[in-house]
Amino acid sequence: MEIMLVILIISLIGGVIGYSMKGSLEEGKAFKTQQAISKVYELVQLRLAETGDLDEIYNNLKDELEKTGLAKRVKDLLKDGWGKEFEVKRSNGEITIQSKSLEKYIQKKGKKKSDYYPWLREEEE
Repeated sequence: MEIMLVILIISLIGGVIGYSMKGSLEEGKAFKTQQAISKVYELVQLRLAETGDLDEIYNNLKDELEKTGLAKRVKDLLKDGWGKEFEVKRSNGEITIQSKSLEKYIQKKGKKKSDYYPWLREEEE
């Protein structure tokens, strides 16, 4: 009986720890995605300042980011924290990078998009 009680208590503690870790993992994935988006955005802006050719950057994003020499493993940089490739869009003369998984996280947690997307922060200023 005592052994069963000990196993039950250990199971409960393990469940609580596992449940709280899930939230931490989601926050970590969102943070990784935020950092990757910011880095890609800054590299695009740098490359745009160098070449001035938005079409070339948009059509060959991976190659253009590699040309900067400032990013290692560009292929991995173009994925979010959940391992899914970013959606790259072009709007208002800018290239934007978005993640569907991050969008779901933002909605679920009730966060502001401008905390995660650098071009939205610039619009607020």
